[in-house]
Amino acid sequence: MDFKRSAGDAPNMIAFGRLIDTVHAALEGSKLGVRKFVHDDQREFGRFMRQWFPVLRGIDADSTGALSFMGDLRKIGVIRCDIELARSTETPGLQLIDIVLWLYRRSIADSLRGFLRCCELIEFVSDRAVVDRFTRAQLAEDAAQMIGELQSLPLSDEELARGREATKTMEQVRLQRMGLDLRRPG
Repeated sequence: MDFKRSAGDAPNMIAFGRLIDTVHAALEGSKLGVRKFVHDDQREFGRFMRQWFPVLRGIDADSTGALSFMGDLRKIGVIRCDIELARSTETPGLQLIDIVLWLYRRSIADSLRGFLRCCELIEFVSDRAVVDRFTRAQLAEDAAQMIGELQSLPLSDEELARGREATKTMEQVRLQRMGLDLRRPG
């Protein structure tokens, strides 16, 4: 909750994968499904969320690491819709989520003493929430494991080409965010 990111980090995409994995885990074994998936608009990552959502919504991972959505994969049909990116200011549901997240953060930082109903709400949410913590070292370890697992998957030439193209695009955007001029050699 107090993470300070550098220009080279992409915590939103990691959190996005974890969010989808958590939805899968919450609904696993039930007859329930997601018919509408709304996420707050992301200027930097919205394009990648739209690109990755069709892939991530159809797979589930059995591990809990930061990159778990990329390992121990199996097909799942819980999310049966496309992603909708919406502005929080125009979407009451997203505004409510923002308020609860703000209250949760405040409850950790300085408690909510004197606000009994807020404490009850945060306790209710906390009892049902999934809180993941990840570090750079854990992310590197998860990435190494994921690379090994991906290398063992039987992928078609078309799938490999799409993956290479997506990786190339994501790297170009990452370098642009870091302020590197891609036209300059070296």
